[in-house]
Amino acid sequence: MAADLFSRRDVIAAAPLVLLAPGLVRAQAAEDGVWRFLVVGDWGRDGLQGQRQTAAAMARVARERGSEFVVSTGDNFYNWGVASKTEHRWNTCFENVYDPALGPWYAVLGNHDYGGSVQAQIDRGAMGGRWTMDARWWDRALQKPGRPDLHLFFFDTVAWKGKEELPHSLRGADVNAAMRARQIDEMGGKVRGSAAPLKLAFGHHAVWSVGPHGGKRGLVDLDKLLRDNRVKAWVHGHDHCLFHIQQGAMHYVCSGAGSKVLSRHKPPGACPAEDCGELGPVEEKAYLAKNPGGPNHIDGGFALFEVGATSGRFTFFDQQARAAYSAPLY
Repeated sequence: MAADLFSRRDVIAAAPLVLLAPGLVRAQAAEDGVWRFLVVGDWGRDGLQGQRQTAAAMARVARERGSEFVVSTGDNFYNWGVASKTEHRWNTCFENVYDPALGPWYAVLGNHDYGGSVQAQIDRGAMGGRWTMDARWWDRALQKPGRPDLHLFFFDTVAWKGKEELPHSLRGADVNAAMRARQIDEMGGKVRGSAAPLKLAFGHHAVWSVGPHGGKRGLVDLDKLLRDNRVKAWVHGHDHCLFHIQQGAMHYVCSGAGSKVLSRHKPPGACPAEDCGELGPVEEKAYLAKNPGGPNHIDGGFALFEVGATSGRFTFFDQQARAAYSAPLY
């Protein structure tokens, strides 16, 4: 794994969009033709367990790299979501932690969010602030002169997977088969109908995981939908770490290190031989997690995406706003 983690010199050579100086991410004006945004997940802990430090690093990178918005990959409020659109934890977990200069937040639901009122998170978006969640599953087509059209798809993977295991569904919102079928139909139509040259998909759970939750390939039908329609990447949280997996032209990016980073409890390798099938081997490109003293250790982190017409890249940053890994998407 150490070979996959870039030194500062490696990043400079391999990732021209990321410019580094010793101990510092150097400021660069946003380029015409490039969308820049941050992705963070698994964060809502009242500023504790590394959340506030990671939030400060996000503000620094956003300012210096010209990021325009944030995508949250879920588990927005531990451990039981929120009860209303105005309860105090909106302040202690979100408003008072993250710099308003980060811009709009586009959010999806995680399993812990189902411990409270899912509708409360949707209703918060209707209040006109920076929080945006149009529905349990939704999309956003972004256009700006001089840039390629960018279509973002936001999935409710709790509903897609079916009834969430205990204890989260007991205390709050629930899911059912009809809800799952409706999402598959509605989001399938949106993905297949999109003519945007750049498409990215976001949700909470992994397709392939080398993190603490590990296990065999999940969300198989969702994965097929994305692959068949040339979506560039599936970006998720749930595993409290950062990792990058590639299978063919498809990228699987975990950005779930917004607070309480975990170490890997599963053996390395996301794809047992019997599960890879015709898609070919799964490549574990990078894994950053709680590993004190190790080369892949982080106390918290997030991802910066930079995507344009001819090239796209993402970079993992740690809690000190240092670039730890960078890779091309296309």
